[in-house]
Amino acid sequence: MHCRPVEGWRPGNRRRAACRRVIVGALSVCCASVHGQTATQALVELALDEPTNIVLDDVRLGDAIQKISQASGVPIYLPPDVLDLAPYGRETIVRRIELRHMSLRRGLMELLSPLGMTFRVSDDHVEVQLVDVLRCLGRAPTWEELDTLARLSALSPGLNDDHLAQLKTLIRFDVADQNAWTSLSAVIRRIGAGSGVDVLTQACPEYQWGWCFEGRGIVVASAAAQYRRRLMRPVSLRMSFRPLIEILQALGQKAGVAVRTEPGALQSLPRQVRMSFTIIAKDVPVEQVLDRIAAETGLGYLIEPDGVLFFKASEHSGAPSFESMESTSPDVVSDPYVGKIVVPLPDGKTAEWLIRRSELPPDLRAIREQDLQAAFEAIRAKAASK
Repeated sequence: MHCRPVEGWRPGNRRRAACRRVIVGALSVCCASVHGQTATQALVELALDEPTNIVLDDVRLGDAIQKISQASGVPIYLPPDVLDLAPYGRETIVRRIELRHMSLRRGLMELLSPLGMTFRVSDDHVEVQLVDVLRCLGRAPTWEELDTLARLSALSPGLNDDHLAQLKTLIRFDVADQNAWTSLSAVIRRIGAGSGVDVLTQACPEYQWGWCFEGRGIVVASAAAQYRRRLMRPVSLRMSFRPLIEILQALGQKAGVAVRTEPGALQSLPRQVRMSFTIIAKDVPVEQVLDRIAAETGLGYLIEPDGVLFFKASEHSGAPSFESMESTSPDVVSDPYVGKIVVPLPDGKTAEWLIRRSELPPDLRAIREQDLQAAFEAIRAKAASK
């Protein structure tokens, strides 16, 4: 496969050649602000407006981005966790890429938009990102959901009654309001201009709702329920001896959910835990990582309409304090968390309560042991049959 060099980067053109040398790091660039951007960002923006002439056939998405970056001279970064959210993950094949007589900016938009992706300039490179409205899925979108995204993006329901009617056919409501469509459509009309994606994103919070794609349609549910779906997304995270707040923020960023802490919650922990925490997770749902943090710190968390809130559980539930856990007594080590209760709260909130084995009533403890033995026997039988 041959990718012809990008037109416009000829050595004879001093401005373009200089831009390219700076972008690939051959020159040192100061970080003075240029209209709110660093000098490097301004040069990357300039390079994105240069014409391209790139044609690729039957190439994996990751390889395509790499080849476009090499041919254009513009560093383009496709994070592994974003690539994993392409319809077929790292095996997603792009049959035809033809970026002729257009800017690199437009070419990247035409390549990435059908995949539910976009990009932004991040200092000295271009970073590919998943469209935010797809993060609620907690997984890679299907082609049907990407088609729904394209259809929704083409609608203007706040200005066009026909488009508003089309939007109604796409939505399934999972909320208590019996007049949900009447309520939502009134807000959409008030918002007016904007694509279907934009006006839905602005309208739903009026009632503490959220929305997400569901095959060839859309489901509108409580914001807390939508956040719970996001928290089911598998993530890989390796952060060692880092401040706990940084780890919580990194998890929230990966899930597309704001993670906050109650005032004083982190200060209630020993400094070593607060400032030097370690999380190593590979393809684990975000919710499980949050549960682990709650178990190891003694904090609890709520799923609220505006995100996840960690709080001092010991003050609310009688849970053991971290000081008692820190002693690593045999009783604590032999009394692990074995379950979790999710309690619905007013205004669409939920509370998460972790349960230790000693807290189970005797009858439930016996049922748990029976279920475990049954599961172990099933695993042994399956292994023996191979």
